Amino acid sequence: MFLPALGVLAACITPGASLGIDWKRLPWRWLPAALLLLPLAIHAVALPGVFLLEGNLPWIPGIAPGWGGIAVNALAGLILVSFLAFFEEIGWRAFMLPRLADRLGARRAAVVSAAIWALWHVPYALSGTLHVENVTPVALALVHPVGTFGAGLFLAFLWFKTGSLLLVSVAHGAFNNWGQYAFKFMKTSGERDLMLLALVAAAVLAVGVAALGCISASRRKRLLHTH
Repeated sequence: MFLPALGVLAACITPGASLGIDWKRLPWRWLPAALLLLPLAIHAVALPGVFLLEGNLPWIPGIAPGWGGIAVNALAGLILVSFLAFFEEIGWRAFMLPRLADRLGARRAAVVSAAIWALWHVPYALSGTLHVENVTPVALALVHPVGTFGAGLFLAFLWFKTGSLLLVSVAHGAFNNWGQYAFKFMKTSGERDLMLLALVAAAVLAVGVAALGCISASRRKRLLHTH
């Protein structure tokens, strides 16, 4: 997760290279969408999918904490994962995306940046660093990038709308942590986990494609001039 930030640091050492962003910018009205849109889309598709494929919701008895424990666990997980995502977002959205938009336009830049981000994760799947139980590395490398691509489109939309590194980092953290929250307390049979992963990827891709359609050239120009 630190490699994108290190790459940006190396680039900014050269004369004339600068991020040019407001590090503290956080438009609060966009925070609910950043926190909830992807996790809700995933759960809205995956929970019914689990029920249909498994015949029930296979909760693990006694593993779920009380409501207070759930809240603390969710908040702590979000903070930790968003902190780590911050270093990725320095490279992907704050540095790469605006520069692609200068050359390609906002929508094409969103697609290209999301594709690069998705392909970045393929070696992690093939090596086993990124692991999903009962899914082979090759299958994971084929399906997981679809969802990552969709998430990349959504994060690009948030960046063009807000220019907030903090916001896209929180959205990235919520996607990684809250997107799988209910499934931390479940144990499926394993036979259909690849199908469930495909459902999740399709849900995230649908959100990303919808977000891509909301990226406007005028908003892109305003944000680029503020940077």
